[in-house]
Amino acid sequence: MAINTKFEYSIRASRDFVFEWFTDLSPEDTKIAEPLKVRKIISRSSTEIRLQDVEEMLGRRIKLDVQVLLNRPAYHWTAIYKSDMADPRAEYQLSAEAPDRSGLKYESKLMLKGSFVNLLSPFIGLAIKRTFKKELDIFTRAIELDFVDQVRKVQQS
Repeated sequence: MAINTKFEYSIRASRDFVFEWFTDLSPEDTKIAEPLKVRKIISRSSTEIRLQDVEEMLGRRIKLDVQVLLNRPAYHWTAIYKSDMADPRAEYQLSAEAPDRSGLKYESKLMLKGSFVNLLSPFIGLAIKRTFKKELDIFTRAIELDFVDQVRKVQQS
């Protein structure tokens, strides 16, 4: 069974800034991404990042092998996850609403594994959607604060 999630955001930061913020993946991301407990970068290029994450969701620690495909010219990236419990895939698309405002469209599809998980999927689906929404809300606020800081630094120099 698949759990599909869609969110749209309007973010008070330039499209370039938002793209860089989301795709500069590092072990430090554990400080802001609540379910993320460990992040290890395996490899990085201009079009792909490979990582290993350990997340804690629904009281369980989940190890994820992650491939992030970057399409910088289109302001789009895809995160493909593999784990024992589920295989999520998330798509991110940015649009320029104004020079200092971006639109973010987020879509994810989570394929659960195992019959027991499938029996509980309606409850798991609600919990996961709530977690994703909370995380994206936190990211949006952090991006906007970081953008304001960057603008101030540029103006002061």
